[in-house]
Amino acid sequence: MFFLVLGVFLFLYGPSDVRTQQLLGRSINTDNLSPRQQQEPDTAASLNPPGIEVNRTVFLAIARNQFPDLYEKLVQREKGKDESGNGLPEVVQKFIANRRSDVKNLFQHGVLNCEAVGSIMRNVAKETANLSECDKSVLFEHYPQLKDLLANRDFQAFMQNSNNVNDKPMPIFAKHYGYVVIGCEDGRQPSFNVGTVFNYLCWISFCTGAIVVDLCTFVKILKLRKVRNLDNDKMFQRNVRFFAQSAFQNIPMFIDIALLSLGDNSLLEDKALFRIISFSLTRFTDLINSTALILFNPEARKHILKMIKKQNVIPVAISAIAPSTTIGLAGARSSQL
Repeated sequence: MFFLVLGVFLFLYGPSDVRTQQLLGRSINTDNLSPRQQQEPDTAASLNPPGIEVNRTVFLAIARNQFPDLYEKLVQREKGKDESGNGLPEVVQKFIANRRSDVKNLFQHGVLNCEAVGSIMRNVAKETANLSECDKSVLFEHYPQLKDLLANRDFQAFMQNSNNVNDKPMPIFAKHYGYVVIGCEDGRQPSFNVGTVFNYLCWISFCTGAIVVDLCTFVKILKLRKVRNLDNDKMFQRNVRFFAQSAFQNIPMFIDIALLSLGDNSLLEDKALFRIISFSLTRFTDLINSTALILFNPEARKHILKMIKKQNVIPVAISAIAPSTTIGLAGARSSQL
């Protein structure tokens, strides 16, 4: 047990470059020890089989169960550490200090510095690779998320091709449609892409043009009614119905497309309101398009009104016929008797 206590003490207070396996007794010279003393490092070594690392948590658990006094000292020492990493190896403290400096450089005047992201990621991988295995284990125990980052396949692929990537990442401009990624050189503004050009052409040219044509047609109808007496002209009435149907469909469709365009090209991060209204108007537009074919078709209107009147007339007819039928059946039965 002596060597187990010695191993715990050296692990926490000894030099940082001493390996865990050496502290557990596998590399300690036991030639001059008695058989009973030689069993103690063997027992300690069995706690750490080959290929399995024993971290600080395991050592603290052993000390807590077997050596309460030592455990209390270890707890007090851990409480004495602050977030700056005091008690860690010097190279690990330097690594932590560099990362904190990087965070300050990332947000200059409260704005994210995109140009520094690529270089910071390279520095993290480079400085981590230069650490010794013992320092790496201490660093990963202090920051376990860093180990997950370095093991990430996407991060490894980025580091393999990092020399071909500019320090400035490729931004996604929501105002030029989110599905198009544009890489910009320094000092240049992003140009319009094909999706944005077609979007504005559809919104301004086609939709606005349709509204203008509807207004011109409406003005022409008013003029014709004033100049000529076309109230009994069936062809004129048919054309007016077609115009009313198209205008009835175009107005909600125009509003829907306008909101969709504003939402897709907006720089606001929270677009929930735009998306909810656009979705609701899209469903409303689908309803208008289907009902307009019925509302502005006189034959369809007559058929629907006829079906409604028929549904209202049938119950009344049945209720009027039922009493006489009952009386007739009763009279027939009495005559048979």
